[in-house]
This record gives sequence, C-alpha cells and structure tokens, in this order.
Amino acid sequence: MIEKVLGIIFLLSIIIRFFFGIDFDPLVFLSGTVLAFMYLIANWWINKPRQRNVRTISLTLLYGFVSCCLILYIIFQLLFYAGADLLSVLSIFVLIIALGIDLTSSIKKDRVLRRPAFWRLGILTIFVVVLYIVPHDTTIQFTYRDYPGFLKYYRTNKDTIDFVDLRNDYFKNDKGKKDYFTIVDNGDTLSHYLYNRGSKFHFYKNYDFYDKADTGQVLLKKHLLRHVPGEFAFGIRSNVKKVNMYLTFKSRIKPMSSLEQQPEVPFLSEEFDLDSQSEVELIENFVDSSEPPPVKYQIHLATDKVSDDTIAFQEMHYWIHKNNLMISILTYNDKTGRDEMVALMNDVIDTMKNSLE
Repeated sequence: MIEKVLGIIFLLSIIIRFFFGIDFDPLVFLSGTVLAFMYLIANWWINKPRQRNVRTISLTLLYGFVSCCLILYIIFQLLFYAGADLLSVLSIFVLIIALGIDLTSSIKKDRVLRRPAFWRLGILTIFVVVLYIVPHDTTIQFTYRDYPGFLKYYRTNKDTIDFVDLRNDYFKNDKGKKDYFTIVDNGDTLSHYLYNRGSKFHFYKNYDFYDKADTGQVLLKKHLLRHVPGEFAFGIRSNVKKVNMYLTFKSRIKPMSSLEQQPEVPFLSEEFDLDSQSEVELIENFVDSSEPPPVKYQIHLATDKVSDDTIAFQEMHYWIHKNNLMISILTYNDKTGRDEMVALMNDVIDTMKNSLE
C-alpha cells in the first residue's frame, strides 16, 4: 500500500512541476528520493519471493537496486543534476544482468520477478528511455520557459560552463523566482523590470525582451534599422505574433531642438512583407502638449486593397528627454495586442519610477 501511495505522490509531483515550473523541484526530489530508497532498502518486504535462498534473495535485492537507480535517473534528468547519464547506463546494465540471471536460473523454478515488479520496472524503463532520447536543450527550454532571461544566458554560455554551475550562477542573486530585464540609460542602470508568472503578469511569457545587446535581433529585416535615428535602447516583441512589437530608440540631438525639427520614421513595409495588393496611409499625426514632455504621435495603417482587412498598425511616439530624442515604435494588428504591450511597458515605467524613489 505504501508503495502505491509514494508512487502516486512522485507522479503527481512531476505533473505539478510540469504545469507550474521549477518552484516544485524540491517536491520532485523529496518524493522521488523517498520512493527510490524505499525500493533499495525494503524491496525484500515489498516483493518477497515464495522461496528463500541465495538466488531469490540476491535477485530481489538486485531488482530493488535497479528500481532505485531508475528513479534516481528520472530525478537527476528532470532536475538536471550531474551524473544522470551514468545512472541510466548503470540501471539498464544491471537490469539486463538481473533479468538474464533470473531467466536462466528459473528453469523448472519460479521466477523472482513477478507481475507487480515487472510492471513497475517496465514503466520506469519506458520513462527513462523517453527522457534519455529527448534532446537536452529541448528539456531545458521547456522547463525554464517562464525564465526567458535565463534561457538567453544559457544559450550564450552553455558551451563553456557546466549546466549546474551555469544555473547556480544565474539564480544566485535571488533570481530563483524572478527574471530581471535591465534598462540602461547613459551607462547607469536605472531599474530592473520584474517578470513574474503571477496573475498580473500572465501574458508576459508570450513576449521576448530585448536590450541594447540584442539590436540585431529586434527587427526581422535588420537593414531597416537604418531608417530609425539613433540606437536601440530596449523593447519587447511577441513570440506568438511577430507583428506585435514595442521598441524604443534613443538619439542625441542639439540642445533646445524641437520635435518639429527631428527626423521621422517611415512605415517599415518590408518588416510586414507588404505586396502590391496592400496600401499604407497616415491616419493620425499630432502633438500632445497637455502634459510634459510634449509627445508627437503618428499612426500608419496598412490594409489589403482587395479585402480591406487590416494588415498592421505602426504607431510612432516621439519625445525629447535630456537632449535625447526618444522614439517608440509600436506595431500590432489588433487592439488586444496593443493593450497587452502598453500594459507591459507601463509596468516597466512604474518599476523604474519606484526604483528611483
């Protein structure tokens, strides 16, 4: 009975971790370790053979050892501990030896491996094989899907640092439950943007975050960057709908310059693969001076000439901050996408304000 209870708890812990992430790693480790060492120590009582002799006692203990190693491999593979491959080889090797001895020595005798233990070892072996053949990078990307900052750090350093050391190095500064998006201005870090899976931030996992180091990745057509004055500062882009992006650029200007004297960004037609069946028009162009600093707004709309369907909006914001022309490019094809990105960027701004208070 206790075997079934511990097995169910271990399985549930894996499922919970599958849906809710690495916060449940300790539950997988604890439940799996208890189950593994129960088989190592108590398999004699769990699968007591009908006859007691050197053969049955040795094989029963050996099957318990194999069950323990298989479960430890599952734990090590799921939690990315070192030594998982060694455990898999050891487990399968010992299992083959135990099965060979059991089959060859059970002629005209009862086999030690009975149906409950056979099903247990079969299920564990299938689980081990599946985990073994799934690419390591795929497992990591899925496990840390809510930590885009870590995945970026992993892709950059995976060939030079062991994964466990890499993970510990990244999360050592209280990043176990958070990702931080650093916003830099004039070389000084103003703020860290908090990325969290809580209810308020549920849609943020659908966006990739970029800073100055990612300049070459923010646009699908890199050469279009020449149409935007200055250098890329920070921004986001949807990894679900590539048309949805919110990018901010910064350019030095002459003191006392006005918005009207600054260059404008044209509609980035190539970014949306527009063809001859589409047309672009400027639907809004005005300066809002109701609150400082004044902000110039321009909105272009691209539509299909035949169906009149909306292809994309390109919304431009221009404002001056400390002799810098700040330019935001906000592109989207529906209101929902725009509202999500604006809400996200507003949280970035609020975080910056709070950090400076």
